[in-house]
Amino acid sequence: MFLADTNLISEARQACPQPQVLDWLSKHETDLFISAVTIAEIQSGISRLEDGPKQAKLQKWFDTLRELYRGAILAFDEPVAITWGKMNASLVRKGRRLPAADSFLAATALHHDLTVATRNERDFADAGVTTVNPWLLK
Repeated sequence: MFLADTNLISEARQACPQPQVLDWLSKHETDLFISAVTIAEIQSGISRLEDGPKQAKLQKWFDTLRELYRGAILAFDEPVAITWGKMNASLVRKGRRLPAADSFLAATALHHDLTVATRNERDFADAGVTTVNPWLLK
């Protein structure tokens, strides 16, 4: 079971997405979860665009994505927050910090025992999260 990093979801929306990423997504569509943090990041990106056709097109894609993953969008709730607090303290003791969104995704993955599908393996590894990089798969 996998948790998609925001960069994985964004790659699928690119004009020329990497074929190996699309193949990976196709193979794992039934065992892939998305974090509410990814939902927030994508909505923020769309909302920062000027009103117009590009924003409308992206919003429609995003609304469809949310509908497709209904039931597979994981909340940053109290149990995940407790996991985050413990994980973050461990990282700080090691002199490491993660960007907020990545740390919330890492805690979500740890709490739900998921592998993070990402291009950004290093930061997640520092948090003790198992990762897979679909960009490197053939």
